[in-house]
Amino acid sequence: MAVRKDSRGNYVVDFRFEGFRHRKAAPGRTKAEAEAYETLLRGRLLRGEKSIPDLIEVPRFTEYAASWLAGYVRANNKPSVRQTKEGILRNHLVPTFGRRRLDAIKPRNIERYKAQKLRQGFSPKTLNNHLGVLHKLLACAVDDEIIERVPRTKFIKTQPAEIRYLSSRECELLLSDSEAPLWNRMAMVGLYTGMRIGELFALHWVLKTTPSGTRKLIDFKGLAGWVYPDEWWIWG
Repeated sequence: MAVRKDSRGNYVVDFRFEGFRHRKAAPGRTKAEAEAYETLLRGRLLRGEKSIPDLIEVPRFTEYAASWLAGYVRANNKPSVRQTKEGILRNHLVPTFGRRRLDAIKPRNIERYKAQKLRQGFSPKTLNNHLGVLHKLLACAVDDEIIERVPRTKFIKTQPAEIRYLSSRECELLLSDSEAPLWNRMAMVGLYTGMRIGELFALHWVLKTTPSGTRKLIDFKGLAGWVYPDEWWIWG
């Protein structure tokens, strides 16, 4: 019996029939009364009576993906992450799962998707990114009470990527290019601090008064989470 209590302690009838979700507050105050009401509703549906209120049709993947991007992703992800998720959905997930209803996506469908992408030459890391987007989208569908659970998703085990550091000679060659001074200074800051590209882009110029006058400097302290001694300011 698909009878449960809601957050206020009232019984709710919640079940699916022919692709539609039926969710309705149950009359009465006991579980037995709620189960009897569910039996009544199911009987009406079997007889072809479709006028029961609170019908919820499970959307197809492509429909929910569009609303998910416009709602959850836009509200909770920065632009670069939004762009990545949009690309994964548009180029990979929607072409594969787009016509399926969300509740029809099963673990076997996900496993077939993994096998297909691996045959096409996608790396395990890239494929795990696809699976992460799919898993999050389906988890949001659970939060929206559209599906009951997220199908089990097995991520692929990956080996840590080997990191190759620049040699001293390579660092010298990188800094010897003076055609674009701004990029040259950014490369120097990255080499001396180990900052990632996003952290470098977050830096900004400020004016600071020193005993020798006002100078243009790169502000490290304006970057949240980073603390540097005063002598780590870079002259402009």
